[in-house]
Amino acid sequence: MNKSHTQCQRIIDSFDREIQNEGIINPSNANDIHKGIRICQVTLQRLRHKVLNGCIQSIEDEICLFKTIKPHVLGHLLFYNYLQKIFEQKPLSEEF
Repeated sequence: MNKSHTQCQRIIDSFDREIQNEGIINPSNANDIHKGIRICQVTLQRLRHKVLNGCIQSIEDEICLFKTIKPHVLGHLLFYNYLQKIFEQKPLSEEF
């Protein structure tokens, strides 16, 4: 495992720990969803910063980044965005 892959993997490990520590693997309210979205955005920014600073040294690094590392975070972001849309469409009260 090369240095650039290890750096990106550390970012993903940190992302996974933060999601678990915040208890938002299965969010139950809008605040948890917003936290999840924010964590995903910050992680994607960190990955972007690594790429712009020369993290990708080879074709294998690029393939790993775009086939395994980035989709991991984007999958979570899509999940939280989907839940956010559900919460936005949810009625405020069950009274009719």
